[in-house]
Amino acid sequence: MSLKIHPVIEKVKEGIANKAFIHNEWYLQHHIEVVLSLSKEFSKIENVEFTLDMELLVWMHGYGKIFECNKRYDKYQVFLQECGLSNGISKKIVNWIIEMDAKNNLHNADIEVQIVSSADGVSHLITPFYMFYWRENSNHNIEEILKENRRKLEADWCKKITLDFAREKYVAFYNSLSTQFEAGIGLTKNA
Repeated sequence: MSLKIHPVIEKVKEGIANKAFIHNEWYLQHHIEVVLSLSKEFSKIENVEFTLDMELLVWMHGYGKIFECNKRYDKYQVFLQECGLSNGISKKIVNWIIEMDAKNNLHNADIEVQIVSSADGVSHLITPFYMFYWRENSNHNIEEILKENRRKLEADWCKKITLDFAREKYVAFYNSLSTQFEAGIGLTKNA
């Protein structure tokens, strides 16, 4: 007997698999599954129950990219309600996504948001995320890619990863990437 997959997860998986989605080759395995695993781990460390709402936040945090409706939060809520969630639950998840997208003052966000946001940021440090960006943006020159990766790295580190233990545990990953991006920028300027 197989477990029934929540309709939100099922539909998001379908969206990820769509060839029109630029990240379709890697997003499920190298991002969503990693964020999900880290969110569960971080919840245990923070002594917070990992709820279905949090799991749906993991699946929904990239919804705008997957379905090409970035920051159209009204569409997010309609989607969640069409998948059977109540108005209250769908509003809560959409508000959490809005908080994550704003990346402002996440240190004051609900702990559930901090857990998923930190897991999202850490996933970029420990997976081939930046290599995938290079591949998908090969029409840009090296300096532009390095600059954009540096910007993303700093946004993740300074705004997304709010949990102190996560920053301590993954600082070596941050330092390594930071050095690579800075050295790369310096080398291309001197070439």
